[in-house]
Amino acid sequence: MRRKPESEFVLDSPGGLSARAQRFLAAEAVRVVEDPGPSDAELRERMAELYGTVDEDFLVLLRSVQRRYLGLSYDSGYFDGSRVTYSPTFDPEPGDTDLEILYAVSMEANVGASLTDKGQVEVGFDQWGLMEFDSLDNVIESDALFALSKRFQVSEVSFRNLAADAVRSSLAADSELGLTEVPEAGGRYSRASAKSRGCPA
Repeated sequence: MRRKPESEFVLDSPGGLSARAQRFLAAEAVRVVEDPGPSDAELRERMAELYGTVDEDFLVLLRSVQRRYLGLSYDSGYFDGSRVTYSPTFDPEPGDTDLEILYAVSMEANVGASLTDKGQVEVGFDQWGLMEFDSLDNVIESDALFALSKRFQVSEVSFRNLAADAVRSSLAADSELGLTEVPEAGGRYSRASAKSRGCPA
C-alpha cells in the first residue's frame, strides 16, 4: 500500500520555522477554507493574453505558496492585533502590469501583504506598499515574537520600525537592555530583539 504524501501545509510541516514560531502556530493558528482562485489552465490563458507570455516559474511559486499557507489564520501582533488569513491568489485583470500574488496576508482593514514574483513580502497596497520581508515565514516569526512579548515584561522583547540609518543605534540600545536581535522575526525596515535568557527561543 502506498503511503499518502505528507501535507505541505505549514501547520502540518512547519520545517524551516523556529521552535518559537512552531509553538505559536500550534497554540494560536487554525486552518480555514480559502479559494485558491483560477486553475492553472485559466491562468496560463490569461497570462498569455495580458502579458504576451506565460511565466511557468511564477505559477510554480503561486502553487507552492498556496500549498504551504493557504487558509492559515491567527491574530497578528505585527498587523496590530488584527485577525489575518493567508489567502494568496493570482487573478490578473486588464491593466495589470506586474506579476503579484495578492492577499498573501489579508484582513478586514485596508492593509495586508502581497508577494512579488520572487516571493518577497510587500506590506501595504499599491503605491503605499513597503518591501519588508523575504518570505511569509518571516511574517510568522515576527508574529510569534509579538505573541511572546505579551507573556513577558515589555523590556524582554523589542520591536522597532526604523529607517535604515537608525538601525545601528537602536540595536545598541537593545544590547544595553540585554536584548539580542532575532533576524528571522525582523524585516528590511523593522528589527526584533529579545532577551536571550528566560525567554523561549
